[in-house]
Amino acid sequence: MHEEELAVLLKILRGARSLPTSATYARFSKDALARLISRDDLQFGYRYLDKFFPVQLPLPRIDGDLRDRLFSGRLSDMLELEKVFPSEGARKKFDEARNSLWYSALKDRLTNFRAMGQLLRGLHILSTC
Repeated sequence: MHEEELAVLLKILRGARSLPTSATYARFSKDALARLISRDDLQFGYRYLDKFFPVQLPLPRIDGDLRDRLFSGRLSDMLELEKVFPSEGARKKFDEARNSLWYSALKDRLTNFRAMGQLLRGLHILSTC
């Protein structure tokens, strides 16, 4: 979300105190959001966030091997569906190139499922053009 959108969202949450049975689930960078709330006083930003999110659970990073398997699997499924490979040799050559690209560039950039999904959807759209 952009800074303006986050500010509006926090205002909406602040005004929704009359919903006692509601729960809010959010994934965010605590530091980035605290800076948005108060650029000069990070501690104020943290205290402000604690009012909205009294229970906070740090999420572990998604395992790189899991991301590799999911990316490779979804990409392979997509390419098989489109019947991209004329031979098993072509498929093998592509797998080697994909593997090299994953470890040299994508592994450090696709650190969450959303980013991975966006890239795969974009590739799928390009493959159908």
